[in-house]
Amino acid sequence: MREEGDHPMNNDIRHSEEYNTHIQNMPAYASGARAKGVSLEDFLANNVGIEDALISALIVDWDPADMNPKGVILPESEGTKSTMYWWNTKKLAADIKAGKLPERQKKNYFLATGIMAIVVLYLFVISPAEDPVVSLLTTILQITIFVFGVRIIFKTNQGAEGHDFVGRVVVLSWPINIKLTVFSFVCLIILAIAAIATESKTLNPLIGPALAILFGVLYFWRLNVHLKEINT
Repeated sequence: MREEGDHPMNNDIRHSEEYNTHIQNMPAYASGARAKGVSLEDFLANNVGIEDALISALIVDWDPADMNPKGVILPESEGTKSTMYWWNTKKLAADIKAGKLPERQKKNYFLATGIMAIVVLYLFVISPAEDPVVSLLTTILQITIFVFGVRIIFKTNQGAEGHDFVGRVVVLSWPINIKLTVFSFVCLIILAIAAIATESKTLNPLIGPALAILFGVLYFWRLNVHLKEINT
């Protein structure tokens, strides 16, 4: 932060709680201004609703080159890129605490975690299935859907310039997954009734993989719809 003596601004503004709150949020405001293609001053006035005198103090005081308030994530264009840690949780926690984990990197961790979950499910649950070829193809399709789905919803959330991608996805996933689970059970009940009516002793083995793939497609479709609503 620059020395107050360098500019004749009202010192009372800088000692206010409102000033302290907004100066901490300046990296996010700068990111929002870039995303909307407007000047930082216009963004502060029209989107945040800050008065002119306070805007002047914030613009003069905030310097992206030497200020990264604790807990605030600077946009990736400001140089806050982070190494993706595969083992060292302590260093990852330190990066998160220091505000050095940009949105794109959070997306990468979410993507890697999801792919690992699918692979582990295949190795320990799906692989003993009667048809290993079907199981393998289903897993490959699920990973493909997950990778492209994450890329699409990340872009919908304004990409690297967006805010709280992982948090929004996790929160939205709860009701979406509940609805899709109910949908899957209803489908299975209908299929079981149809099997009984046709005197079939077993369900088609492709029904399970087909429902799993459909579940993934519907999941990312609904996520994308709601992220669009949040970002418009």
